Amino acid sequence: MQITGAKVLASVIHVAAAVIRDSHGRILIAKRPAHVHMGNLWEFPGGKLEAGESARDALVRELREELDIEVTDAEPLIQIHHDYTDKSVRLDVWTVSEFTGNASGREGQEVRWVAAAELINYSFPAANYPIVNAAMLPDQCFITGGGNSVDEYIARIVRASELGAKLFILRPLAVSCRVELIQQRLDELEILDSVHLQWHSDWFEGDLESALAFAGRKPHYGVHFQAAFLSSLLNAKAEFQKGSWISASCHGSDEVQMAARSGLTFALLSPVKATKEYLPEQLLGWSGFTQIAEPAGLPVYALGGLTASDTARAKRGGAQGVAFVKHWWA
Repeated sequence: MQITGAKVLASVIHVAAAVIRDSHGRILIAKRPAHVHMGNLWEFPGGKLEAGESARDALVRELREELDIEVTDAEPLIQIHHDYTDKSVRLDVWTVSEFTGNASGREGQEVRWVAAAELINYSFPAANYPIVNAAMLPDQCFITGGGNSVDEYIARIVRASELGAKLFILRPLAVSCRVELIQQRLDELEILDSVHLQWHSDWFEGDLESALAFAGRKPHYGVHFQAAFLSSLLNAKAEFQKGSWISASCHGSDEVQMAARSGLTFALLSPVKATKEYLPEQLLGWSGFTQIAEPAGLPVYALGGLTASDTARAKRGGAQGVAFVKHWWA
């Protein structure tokens, strides 16, 4: 049967790409030549898989050919499927943390080492933006508990940041407290300038506009929403401020797909393991989590009964990493 009025895309182009980090944590990006498709945009190095080639083997070969480096340590980061108007691309993206040689553009392309936070200042092909987010995000997300006093609440966040925590989702205290007070207290602490703070939407009593405006106040501010906001976020996508991190809690495939369509920075997917909030039949388990997270098209943190020790397992299952509350707040 012939379908009229629809454009049929060619077969999917399978590409292996790399987020390459040097010893200073900088990331290597390359500029596409002006004469090629999407010319003059920046991208993460890599190339097409050859027949019968694995993604990792293709990555090693392409980085040798393009950059004159030999990969010695790499792990999967994220998978992206993106439909352009003229073609469909599947990106297998890897983090390369160890390599030998000095990276250079062997094919005449400009290459540049940049800090992760600076990636938002460069223009990439549309399919690369979830990779930008994954490259900037850490592999652990710390969610605050209630807290019975402002001092206790602040102290716990500071202690975690001193131990290396880089991403927090800040839920409201158990006692009545305005968001401006917590903001003022946190802004006085220089140590928190190097972490990212996702303010839970409950601080804004369901006011989507106020929450999104708050996300743009500081470069290291963002807002985290409950799944009930996903439809509204999809409609408000054009209002997201450049560089603002917007995230949401999800509990199934449909919600994760909506989070991806909304252009969110990341999602939490739960429950993976048993918690008192969920019945046994509601648990995803690692296999259920992987089925949703691997094809998600945005960074996804595993949540529910997990601790920092589950990070490696989560990443093997397609996760950005793990998120937890009781592991550090109890």
